[in-house]
Amino acid sequence: MTEYDLIIEQGATFSLQAIWKDSLGVPVDLTGYIARMQIRKSISAADVIVEFTTENGSIVLGMV
Repeated sequence: MTEYDLIIEQGATFSLQAIWKDSLGVPVDLTGYIARMQIRKSISAADVIVEFTTENGSIVLGMV
């Protein structure tokens, strides 16, 4: 599992396209994998404001 801490200003539009590459720099096909992202008021906040997942269709994985 990999975690990234992102700071996104309230009201901002945010989009992220990421390409996962293997040790040789070749893009990896992530089709069929599961991804999850949670938005919280702060890093240490227990309450999740919104969650994006491949299961709810808000994250799409595959080949570029």
